Amino acid sequence: MDLGDFGGAVAERIEIPYEATTLPGYFFRSGAAAEPQRTLIFNNGSDGSVVGAWTDGIADALARGWNAMTFDGPGQNAALVRQGLAFRPDWEKVITPVVEFFSASRDYVLTDELIAQITTPVLITSPDNEQFWPGQSQELFDKLPGRKAIVAFTEAEGADSHCEPTASGIRGERIFDWLGEQIPA
Repeated sequence: MDLGDFGGAVAERIEIPYEATTLPGYFFRSGAAAEPQRTLIFNNGSDGSVVGAWTDGIADALARGWNAMTFDGPGQNAALVRQGLAFRPDWEKVITPVVEFFSASRDYVLTDELIAQITTPVLITSPDNEQFWPGQSQELFDKLPGRKAIVAFTEAEGADSHCEPTASGIRGERIFDWLGEQIPA
């Protein structure tokens, strides 16, 4: 279903196959359907909304000519309230069908052995005052063998805390500048 025009981008409601049901989501196309575009899969946090996804990354993706998609997983918004899907700790069981929705993928668990096999460039954000997983950004960075970057978000610039909640502009600029260097148009 076409939901309308968002400054040249078209939004489409999608249903992602997940176990015995579907996960609700939205796909935003920045150009003509026949034109290949890079696509951002934006996975919000446990309390993040689709509106939050728009302000936290999708609008930035579209402004740079990317497609973008977001969804509500178990324990999040519509999947929780309308479908009664509770949050689950093994999120790889959620994100895998989402990725498979767009391309072939296989189930995985992010172990040290798997991290050692990652060959694609990886960007890791590292905000000051990370309250949920302090230190894990640096820990992952240290384990990755290939091209990688870690981007600090500081309290001094008003960009600290989990997901940089008061600095969406700075976050979008840094993430998409890095992505633009990694993935040619």
